[in-house]
Amino acid sequence: MEKQLLIGHSKFWIDKKIIYCKVDSDFNTEKVDENVEVLFVQTITVLSQGKFLPFLIDVRELDFNQSIKLLKLLSNCARIKSLILSKTFLVDSYKFKVLLSIYSFICNPIVPDFVFKNVKRAVEHCDDDNMIFNAVN
Repeated sequence: MEKQLLIGHSKFWIDKKIIYCKVDSDFNTEKVDENVEVLFVQTITVLSQGKFLPFLIDVRELDFNQSIKLLKLLSNCARIKSLILSKTFLVDSYKFKVLLSIYSFICNPIVPDFVFKNVKRAVEHCDDDNMIFNAVN
């Protein structure tokens, strides 16, 4: 783990060419607005240092409604999309996995976000994205 940044109720860090974000249960999705978007953009910019890296968001401590609001914010933000290689969400149940996957597909039918319940598989997916991207470049 290189740098760690604590922004509000979210902890960001970079490890092995993946940007991690762990959102804790105190994250207030009632106030999810452009300020949160700006904080995410600034934090990703600082951590990535201009490199396109996968973004792994751990929402296991959030309930379904909070997860959907955060997914909606991150999925619709063109500035975040322009800074990262891909978005992967980590959830705590298969029910959330299925529902967030469906919601993600509806929001982004061309390149949907990926949703995993298993940490190892989520990290493997991010590693694969990195490997494919770097093989092409």
